[in-house]
Amino acid sequence: MAKRRPKQEVCRYLLCCFACCALLSFCSKEKAASQARKLAVDPSYPEVPLVMFHRYPAYSPELICGPIVGVWSDGRIVRVESEGTIGKSYVEGKLTAEQLQQLLGFIATQERLLELEGGYLIVDAASERLGIRLKDHCVLYEETVGDFAQFQHNADMAQLRQHLMSIEIAAPRPCDPPWRVPPDNWYE
Repeated sequence: MAKRRPKQEVCRYLLCCFACCALLSFCSKEKAASQARKLAVDPSYPEVPLVMFHRYPAYSPELICGPIVGVWSDGRIVRVESEGTIGKSYVEGKLTAEQLQQLLGFIATQERLLELEGGYLIVDAASERLGIRLKDHCVLYEETVGDFAQFQHNADMAQLRQHLMSIEIAAPRPCDPPWRVPPDNWYE
């Protein structure tokens, strides 16, 4: 009888742990789902990309800077042709309504993106700025990129950037950069 009691306690403990994990998982999914329902495009700023990335240069002989990608509320998307063409070569296209909803869903699943503020920069190092403007959320975040980025790399920001760069654009056409330097008041 003495051997059964510890096994029963262990079983109860494991069952309790499992129930807690299941409850936390359910609550997390509910939060993401409710946030996904809340995310909506803000039509009052049609000239401002709802999501954009911009690279600022390091103070070095190689001044690589310019827009990387921007998506507007009407589905317009402009992005660099490749990582090597930042500031030089861009393509433009139009996202479908489904692709735009998938983008909003992706942002909702990366909930920490909507809580980013400020950022961490190393003086004289290259940096990347993320701007998000949705109906109830406005984010402006900047971080160091390149050799020094290993110290404060934001994984959610990197995943969003990768997602935007991987969206298939139907009939992309060459275009000029959508902006030279994004105005600071876009994401206030």
